[in-house]
Amino acid sequence: EEKNVISDSFGKSFLPVGSYPIGIGINSVTNKLYVANQFSNSISVIDSSTDTIQSTIQVDNFPYDLEVNPFNNRIYVTNRESNTVSVIDGSTNQRLSKINVGDSPVGISINPSLNMIYVTNLNSKSLSIIDGIDNKINKTIKFNEPIYGVAVNPLTNLVYISNLINNTLSVLDGQMNKIISKIAVETLPTAI
Repeated sequence: EEKNVISDSFGKSFLPVGSYPIGIGINSVTNKLYVANQFSNSISVIDSSTDTIQSTIQVDNFPYDLEVNPFNNRIYVTNRESNTVSVIDGSTNQRLSKINVGDSPVGISINPSLNMIYVTNLNSKSLSIIDGIDNKINKTIKFNEPIYGVAVNPLTNLVYISNLINNTLSVLDGQMNKIISKIAVETLPTAI
């Protein structure tokens, strides 16, 4: 029987979590680890100092990836089959709200200094830009190809988005919310 666990770097299993753990994030300020359990539609909250599960939070269908904003202690989870992002309060381990985004949200990244959240929507070929103050979509940028991974450099306010089909990274200026360049990479770029 297959167990759903988090393992250490030596492959030793030590923490049981929900079914099909896939996304993981850490709040280094609170020392909490968050795991997206895709088939359980839940997030496991782990106290990293004691390696114990503190809570399990139900979210929408097929949680895929998550990001933590350590400044406001919010956790944002992409729910791939529900086309939503769940917002979790890290202090209470309660789901606060959900944000409707594009079709099949997969990648997520946060610029914590500006409290902006970037979500790639695979099937709708779009990037949702969410203002973390009111959790509303600030802008949606359409692409000509499917996009997947996303990462933010908070020092430069540049956002990098992987374009699956044309093997590039799009570079978005986070101030203007405009693509300013593309970088050629290898075949099928996904995670950044």
